[in-house]
Amino acid sequence: MNAALLSDGLKVAIRPKVNENGIVEREEIAKVVKNLMVGEEGKEIHPKNGKVERIFLKRLTHMDDYHSLIVGILGY
Repeated sequence: MNAALLSDGLKVAIRPKVNENGIVEREEIAKVVKNLMVGEEGKEIHPKNGKVERIFLKRLTHMDDYHSLIVGILGY
């Protein structure tokens, strides 16, 4: 759930593809890292991370559990 939330929900991460055995291969890791460092997705993600971090830290000081933190940020 955390990977889906970060990549699909908040759009602050890139989720690597797994092979038919459920394993992320080294080539896929290299591709994702390169995309984060110099690719277009990385350019979009970097500014969002700082904003998300500030929101999480602000909310975390007022909430005790992780679920309430996520619900508060996403507004569900």
